Amino acid sequence: MFMGITLLVVTLAVGIGQLSFSATDFRPADAPEPRQERTGQAPVTVTCGGSDDGAALLGAVKSAGVKMVLISAGQVCAGGDIDIPNLRIEKGGMLKPTNGKTITLSESLEAGPYQIFANALEGQGTVSLSRIKSLKEVYPEWWGAVDGAAANVQMSAFQRAVDTGKRVFLAGQYVLDNSSGALMLNNGTTQVAVLQGAGMEVSLIKFTSNSKPGITIDYPHRGVPSAVLRDFAIRGAASAQPQYVAGGYGIFLPGYHDRAEHVISNLLIENVKLDQFGDNAIRLQGATGPVSLRNVVISDIGDYGIKVTADAKERPECPQDVTIDGGSIHATRGGISIDGGTSMVGSLTVRDVDIELRTAQTKPTLYLKNTYGGMYSGLTVSSSTSKLEVGDANIYLDAGASGNSFAGFYNYASGGLNNIHDYGTNTGNTFTGGFAVNSASPPAGLGYLAKVTGAVNDVFMNLFWAPSTFAAEHDLVKAGPPNSVVVFGVKTSAR
Repeated sequence: MFMGITLLVVTLAVGIGQLSFSATDFRPADAPEPRQERTGQAPVTVTCGGSDDGAALLGAVKSAGVKMVLISAGQVCAGGDIDIPNLRIEKGGMLKPTNGKTITLSESLEAGPYQIFANALEGQGTVSLSRIKSLKEVYPEWWGAVDGAAANVQMSAFQRAVDTGKRVFLAGQYVLDNSSGALMLNNGTTQVAVLQGAGMEVSLIKFTSNSKPGITIDYPHRGVPSAVLRDFAIRGAASAQPQYVAGGYGIFLPGYHDRAEHVISNLLIENVKLDQFGDNAIRLQGATGPVSLRNVVISDIGDYGIKVTADAKERPECPQDVTIDGGSIHATRGGISIDGGTSMVGSLTVRDVDIELRTAQTKPTLYLKNTYGGMYSGLTVSSSTSKLEVGDANIYLDAGASGNSFAGFYNYASGGLNNIHDYGTNTGNTFTGGFAVNSASPPAGLGYLAKVTGAVNDVFMNLFWAPSTFAAEHDLVKAGPPNSVVVFGVKTSAR
C-alpha cells in the first residue's frame, strides 16, 4: 500500500509496560510504496459502471489470481459481499460497498492518503480490512475525511479508520463534528490502538463543539491493553483564553461508568499539542496505568491543563504510575491538578514542565489533594494574578497530600500569592533547592516563600530566593505549631 510520511514500527513490551518506536522509512505523503506484485505481473484493471459491478469485480479477481486488481482513476466500483484478495486503488478511483453489504479485502491493499471508499460510513456499506495481516496503517482519508468534506462526514470517516484496529496515520488536517459525541478509541479487538501524526505543526484535528470531549479513550475492562497518541495537534472549539465549559476536554479517560470498568494498562501521549478547550486539555480518571505524557504542549484551556483524578465508581479509583515528562502549560486557568477525591493517587512523577499561567488564572499552577509519594522536579511554575478561587499559592497542597518530594523549582509568584502553601493535615512533604521570586510590592506582596498550616514533619532544605522581591519577613517558612517543620538554610517563624 501507499503509506504516509513516516512509517513507524511499534514494539510493545507488555510485561514491563513499555512502548517504544523507531523510524524506519521517510517518504513524501503521496509517494508510492514499492509495488507488492511479483516481478513481471501487471495488475488486472477492472472496468466498472458505478452501480452494480459485482460481476466485473469477481471477473477481475478470477483473472488476477495472485496478482493485484486495479481500480484506476475515474472508476467507481460498486458491489457487496465480495472477497478481493489483492487490491490497488489509484487516486480518483473508488470502491463502493452497497448498503448493508460488506466487501472484504483479505490479503493486501495499496493506496495513498486520499479517498478510496465511497458509501462506506456508518449506516451504509462496509469495507472490512481485518483479514489483511500485512496492513499495519490506515488513513482517515480512505473513508472520506478529506479537505472540504463536511465535519460530520469527516468524523464518521475518522471513526471508521479508528475502528479497524489498525494504526491510524494523520497525514493532514481534519475538522471533526463532536457535537453528538467524541472520537472514540474503544475497539476492544486490538492489542494496541495508535493515532500517529506527522508532527504537531503538520497533523491537526479541529473539533466543532466546546461542550463535549474531543477524543475519549474508553475501552472496557478486558479491552485494549495499550493506546498511543503521537505527533499531532488537536484544537477545541473555544477561543483563545476561553471561559470554563464543563466537559469540554481535549483527551478524556472516564474510567468507571455504566456499571463497568473502562481502563487500559498502558497509555502514551507524546509530542501532542492541545489548545482551545473549555475544560481540561487532558483528564485521566479511573484505575489506568502506567500513563506517560511526554512533551505535551498545552495552551488556552478553561481549567487545569492536566487533571488526574478519581472516577465515578461507588468506591472510586484513580490512575497510578503516571509520568508527566517535559512540555509546557501556558495561558490556562490552572496548571496541573492531582486530586484523588475520596480515593488516592500514588506513584506519580512530574518533571521538567514549564507552567506559566495567564492573568485570568483562577487555580494554582500545581494542586495536590489525596496523593502520596509523588516526585516533582525541575518545574517552572509562574503565576501573574493576585487571587485564586482555589488555594492561595503557586504550589498548593490540600488535604491528604503527604510524602511528596519537590526539587529544583523556579517558583515565581505575584500579587500576594504564597510560593508554597502546605495547607492540609499532611505529613512528610520535602522541598529542596530551586529559586523563588515573589514580585508584588507591599502591601499587596504579602505572600510567603512557604506557609505551613496544619501539616507536620515537612522538610525545607536549601531553598534559594530573591529577598528583595518579598515583603519584610516574608522570605521564610511560616509554620504552624512549634517543631512542625524541619528547615536547613531557610529562615522560619511561627505563624
